[in-house]
Amino acid sequence: MIVSTLIGGTLAGFAGALLALPVAATIKVLVIEIWLKDRVSEGDVLARKNLRDIQRRDRA
Repeated sequence: MIVSTLIGGTLAGFAGALLALPVAATIKVLVIEIWLKDRVSEGDVLARKNLRDIQRRDRA
């Protein structure tokens, strides 16, 4: 999160720093929902393990 805020602030100033966190969170959700779940459906064992770890971390 710190890195996304720094990058957003560097690229777009104060507004970029404010918008960096929602943009980073949206990208994270899209990657998990689209890419990682697609890999799991194709039978990727490592992707399945990573998805379980992410889901377990989100519940805690």
